[in-house]
Amino acid sequence: MSDPRTVLVTGASRGLGRAIALRQAAAGDRVVIGFRRREDQARAVLDEIEAAGGHGLLARFDLRDAASVTASLDALRARCGPITALVNNAAVPDEGMFAMIPAERVDEVLEVGLQGALRCTRALARDMLVVGGGAIVNISSVITRRGQPGQVAYATSKGAIEAFTRALAIEVGPKQVRVNAVIAGVFDAGMAQAQPRETIERWKQAIPLARIGRAEELAEAVAWLLSPAASYVTGAALVVDGGLSL
Repeated sequence: MSDPRTVLVTGASRGLGRAIALRQAAAGDRVVIGFRRREDQARAVLDEIEAAGGHGLLARFDLRDAASVTASLDALRARCGPITALVNNAAVPDEGMFAMIPAERVDEVLEVGLQGALRCTRALARDMLVVGGGAIVNISSVITRRGQPGQVAYATSKGAIEAFTRALAIEVGPKQVRVNAVIAGVFDAGMAQAQPRETIERWKQAIPLARIGRAEELAEAVAWLLSPAASYVTGAALVVDGGLSL
């Protein structure tokens, strides 16, 4: 029996990242739970994976810091061997008018959501090119289709992620490395949990399926894109939003 594939999920200590990590572990992958601050929550995800008979490990790094990312990924590869699957999920929102929020907050949104994804991908894509295959899924947002006041920097980072997905897919496709994006709508985990009930109800009214999504539903979409079942899919943007962007 071959060793399990190793997949890194960034921002996996909670929310959508947690659901993705659990789903990939259930699929038989060894899951690296990437996190920065919430070690207790990350460890709870690991405990849940192991309790179900899966395999995982923790990796603390700061996506805003290129040296931190490089050091952590080098240590991971030394421990696990090549990492041939990656889910760039980590992100932070911005709240407030773009002209008014602190410049440092704008920088953080872009450093985590965009530069962090580029840093992880650049490092791990080398492994994938060497072994001759791999899969990358970048988590984007419906906000790239439906703008929202107070989320300018976040929307910018996600729009760039989608362009990055398409360009990289062309570049690494000949080596059988697939790169796709998932356009996430409103789910019962992550950033939406911080919104007031009135906001959630307005979203429900705008969604053709008349409900917010379950985190497990997004995780299933990611799992499909990472799996051999999607072996002829690359450069795609799979919209999982209950119809919100229609």
